[in-house]
Amino acid sequence: MFNEPYGLQQATFDGSKTMTRRIVPDVILNYVPIYQQQYYEATLSTISVEDAIMNMVGPERMFQRYVYQVGEIVAIAQRYEQISGDRPPVMLLGELIDKEKDIYSVINSKETEGWSNKMFVKAEHMPHHIKIKSRRLEHLQDISDEDCLREGIYEHLKGVQYGFRSFVGYCGQYPFATPRAAFAALIDKASRKGTWDRNPFVFVYEYERID
Repeated sequence: MFNEPYGLQQATFDGSKTMTRRIVPDVILNYVPIYQQQYYEATLSTISVEDAIMNMVGPERMFQRYVYQVGEIVAIAQRYEQISGDRPPVMLLGELIDKEKDIYSVINSKETEGWSNKMFVKAEHMPHHIKIKSRRLEHLQDISDEDCLREGIYEHLKGVQYGFRSFVGYCGQYPFATPRAAFAALIDKASRKGTWDRNPFVFVYEYERID
């Protein structure tokens, strides 16, 4: 899911956003000390928090289901009202043609929870997808100015004004002097206030839109 009020979904659609950062879940962080102890007992060597996390989320590891894997194709969640009338990707998803009518009935029904809330839509009904190109781990504040621009920050005047879209009231479109300052404000609005200062571990995904 990409944030809509601050334009991150649209930025993905128009190609200006090709990267996203997702906070490492507590369920993974809480297991790190256990993994480090297990690693030491097996190898008699220590392992950093960063390496422990990346080991735990690799293919076929215990927490791989919490992350996207490189090469994975992921549906972009949209409310059904946004895609109503679009031809569902029946053939793309390998579904039988005779199911097309049923898919239309779900997408076009205003009575379904997914009509106005994309928390309740099904991935197989989504018409647009991205492909994960790379993944790494870092702290949120490690982001570079270049990556900020790939996260949906807009450059209005080079080296002078940077900002982001907002559809939830006026907040000044280009009030920031650097891309990182704009991104810090954006992440606090899109996530919650204090996220930037907390500087959590994040998974950094580079992706490309494929349809």
